Amino acid sequence: MTQQQPNLTPLYAPVEPYNTGSLKVSDLHTLYYEENGNPNGNPVVFVHGGPGGGTGPDDRRFFNQQAYRIVLFDQRGSGKSTPHSELEDNHTWALVAGIYIYIYVAHFHFLTLLSRLTSFSSRNSSTSPHPLPVDMEKLREHLGIDKWVVFGGSWGSTLSLTYAIKHPKRVKALVLRGIFTLRKAELDWFYEDKNGASFIYPDAWEAYVKPIPESERGNFVAAYHRRLTSKDPAEQQAAATAWSIWECSTSRLYLDPAYVARAANDKWALAFARIENH
Repeated sequence: MTQQQPNLTPLYAPVEPYNTGSLKVSDLHTLYYEENGNPNGNPVVFVHGGPGGGTGPDDRRFFNQQAYRIVLFDQRGSGKSTPHSELEDNHTWALVAGIYIYIYVAHFHFLTLLSRLTSFSSRNSSTSPHPLPVDMEKLREHLGIDKWVVFGGSWGSTLSLTYAIKHPKRVKALVLRGIFTLRKAELDWFYEDKNGASFIYPDAWEAYVKPIPESERGNFVAAYHRRLTSKDPAEQQAAATAWSIWECSTSRLYLDPAYVARAANDKWALAFARIENH
C-alpha cells in the first residue's frame, strides 16, 4: 500500500559553508564544525540526533540563510569528527542518564521536567560535567559567540535541554523537535517492547530482531551491544546495518526511502549504531 505523503512546507534552499574547521575537545576527540548563512546573523547551533548521527547538508536548510549564522557540528565519533565511531571518552548515554533517572515518573509535564532538571543540576554542579555540553561551550567560545539559539531534535533535544540547564545565560532560545528524553519507558518502547514501535512498524521490527537469536531476545539493546563491540569487523558491520535500518525506517511517520538508504553507508551506520547503542 502506497503511503500518501502530506504537503509539507519545503526547507530553505541548499547552502554551502563559508567556514569549516576542527576543534580538539579532549586528548582523544576532535570535532568537525561548519558555519553557514549570514556571518553577522542571529547565531543558531544545530544539535544532531543519535547520538552518532552526525550532520548533513539538509540540516543547514532549516534556517533562513539571510537571517541566521548557522553552526553545525558533529558530536564525538560522529560524521567528520575523529576518531570515527570511537566509544572511549564518549559515554553519551551514561553520563546524562542520572539526570533523567532522577526525574522519571510515569507521567509528567514538560515544565515539571525542566524545573526538576534545573534543580538537580544546581544541586549537583560539582559533579563531573557531561562532555557534550562542555564541547558545545568550547565551540561557542572558539567561534566568539556570546549567545545562540539551540536547535535540537531526538537525542539532540536531550542534549539541548542539558546544555540549556548547564549554561542558561548562553541560550537565546530553545527549539526542540522529535522530543526524546532518555527515559527507560521510551527506550523500552522503541527497542524492546513487542507492543511499542514494533506494533506500528511490524515489517521493520521483523528485520530488526532477525539477527538476534531467540535466546537473546529478552534484551535487544544488550544483544546488539555484544555484536557492535565484537572483535569481528563483519559481525560489527552487520549489526550496525540492521540497527540503523530499524532507526531510519521508524524515525519518520512516512517512510522515506532516501533516509533509510543512509544505513547502506557502512561508515555512517557503524558510527551511528555503535555510539547510539553505547
